[in-house]
Amino acid sequence: MRYLKTGIVLLSILYSLSACAQGKYGIKKINAFTTERMPGNIPVEMPGEPVHRGPDTLLIIYVETKGNTASWDTAWWNNKSYSINASLVSEETLETGIQKTTGKRITLRKESGNQLWVLYLEPQEKMATPPVRIKKTEILLQGKYGTKRVTQLIRSYTELEPIPSV
Repeated sequence: MRYLKTGIVLLSILYSLSACAQGKYGIKKINAFTTERMPGNIPVEMPGEPVHRGPDTLLIIYVETKGNTASWDTAWWNNKSYSINASLVSEETLETGIQKTTGKRITLRKESGNQLWVLYLEPQEKMATPPVRIKKTEILLQGKYGTKRVTQLIRSYTELEPIPSV
């Protein structure tokens, strides 16, 4: 019985230490959001048919990091490949939008000493093959961490209210 108690205490200490460890590739948190955008003026062809078919779905990813981080260059989502443009966010808190299902405002706050990156995804003309198999709803990021090629899988994202057209 004494050994069992000692084992449980050691396992709980080990679990606590692993929870404090730095995330993979310097990542502390990842938040992915989608939103629909409809252009304000829709161009039409001669017979009056719209050139643009339906709204665009934007995917924006926020990555909170500590220390060295991967530089992301390619993403896959919804059977499409994207190139990634990363920008450092200078604000401590950032309002990303309103969640579509609950109507609640979503605000991201980075921890002291961490960096917050926003990844904008641009569709690639030619579909690149993902390095691993993913589901249609999952997002796969690929980049470099030092000299090593790395991937990061994002299994879920939050839908935001559509951006109003101008």
